[in-house]
Amino acid sequence: MECLKVFHRDILTVRSHQWKYYVEPYSGCAFQCAYCLYYGSESYIRRLRPQPDLLPAVERDLAAMPHKQIVYVGATADPYQALERKTRWTRQILQQLIAHDIPVVILTKSPLILRDADLLLELHRRRHVMVQFTVLTTNEDKARVLEPGAPTVAQRLDTASRLAGLGIPVHFHLSPVIPGLYDGDEMNATVRSIAGHGGRCIYSNILGMRTRNTDILFDAVARISPRAAAALASEYARGAANGKNVYSPVFGRVYREMARLNRICRDNHIAFISEFIPGLDVFDASTFEQGIFRFGLPAVYQMAGLFETPFERQGWERFRAGIRKRYAALDEEYLNLVKTFWDDGSLFENTAIACETANGDHLYYRSDRLNLRESVLTWD
Repeated sequence: MECLKVFHRDILTVRSHQWKYYVEPYSGCAFQCAYCLYYGSESYIRRLRPQPDLLPAVERDLAAMPHKQIVYVGATADPYQALERKTRWTRQILQQLIAHDIPVVILTKSPLILRDADLLLELHRRRHVMVQFTVLTTNEDKARVLEPGAPTVAQRLDTASRLAGLGIPVHFHLSPVIPGLYDGDEMNATVRSIAGHGGRCIYSNILGMRTRNTDILFDAVARISPRAAAALASEYARGAANGKNVYSPVFGRVYREMARLNRICRDNHIAFISEFIPGLDVFDASTFEQGIFRFGLPAVYQMAGLFETPFERQGWERFRAGIRKRYAALDEEYLNLVKTFWDDGSLFENTAIACETANGDHLYYRSDRLNLRESVLTWD
């Protein structure tokens, strides 16, 4: 593929994401979110431009796609920035996807997506679209500090509500959760608002700290609360010494934050996907597998559903046969990646699937407790 990039590369991306490919219309982002893993300098904003020769390359990639797979738009840069009004590259990509009958998931913070409601409705008619919005908090003052160039939270929620009113599936990223950011009932209020504006599901993970954006983020949090900024620095001190590009706080903090969101989402009757700890998910995979996820690669929380009988051991061959039968979009490249994590024991970490070894082979089974890996989460 020239332009469509393969999304899955490690256990973290396999845990909760179904799309095979992603594409970015723009090489930078003007929203300047302090927590963004890709925003580390002013050059990320100055570099903002359409990707050279993107549209012809996307056309060639779509024509060469071996079978129908979900394409994700907006993984690292918002596809509906102000520049999109002029270039209309995101709109043209959607037109290409429609022409090739390819499903799409779009992540944005912008009400500009409503301009393309005609294309979204055509995709929805085919059950080929899902739109996702990022909302960290409904506290506009905090959001303005953390996301100075982005549309307001109220604009995002209103846009989500309008799309949901058209029947288009809408999910939210309450992500990343920034330890110490939320006061009192703030997180609960944020989830209630998301549910009240048409959100069917919330994805969440803990803040990943990347060395190049540390100062930007700490400065932003300090403007909200100096005490929270000091606590944040302490939370992430241990992970900073591990030499990895991105790191989390200690696992106990990750678990507490995700368990809190799990409870809040249950109370508000909204699905929840914990990207680091799939065992905390509140999610009926079959509901979405009838829609766009029927073209998706199975994430770990979906794979766990293949272990229906408690304590019944499964080896690789049986598991492989079951997963291939259930998920039509599964390809050998992804299956080989899954096999790697099966063999090293990491595939079902942080789920209720346990592992034992017999004659050198890994056997997995449904347990009555979470198989937690209590360590700092790191990735490159």
